[in-house]
Amino acid sequence: MKIDARKISTEAQQEKRNTSIKLRKKGMSCKEVAEIVEVNHTTVSRWYAKYKRDGNNSIKVGQRGRKVGANKSLSIYQEQQIIRQLIDKNPRQLQFKFALWTREAVKHLIKYELDIDMPISRVGHYLKKWQFTSKKPIKRAYERKDEKTQKWLNEEYPKIKNKLR
Repeated sequence: MKIDARKISTEAQQEKRNTSIKLRKKGMSCKEVAEIVEVNHTTVSRWYAKYKRDGNNSIKVGQRGRKVGANKSLSIYQEQQIIRQLIDKNPRQLQFKFALWTREAVKHLIKYELDIDMPISRVGHYLKKWQFTSKKPIKRAYERKDEKTQKWLNEEYPKIKNKLR
């Protein structure tokens, strides 16, 4: 059974190529090598032809996937500009209808500042990259007095509530 070579590591891919070349050099046919290495015989033939033509470097596995930064919507300068706005201002200061920075609010900010209409999911990716999260802070206020708060809730609040009735 042949496996999809795109799903294995780069090192494993390179090992398959190296093994194929060694076996072909020993005189085995492409079909025999393909069965051993578990790839298609035309792939073995292609690897060996490249090797004979250009040498060892021609069968090296290249970098897979997109290059870092490919298809980015914002330049580094634009990212810094938006981050600065998120830190220094709140949406109300910019006359937005939002009280807090949400993905939708950031989308409006990017449209307002840079005139780029970005999908909401891409905004979420940028917020994650910039390490802006929607989590509440774990720390509690150090001035907080739980005993006094509980006393107020038990004694003062009922008095106030009764006065309103």
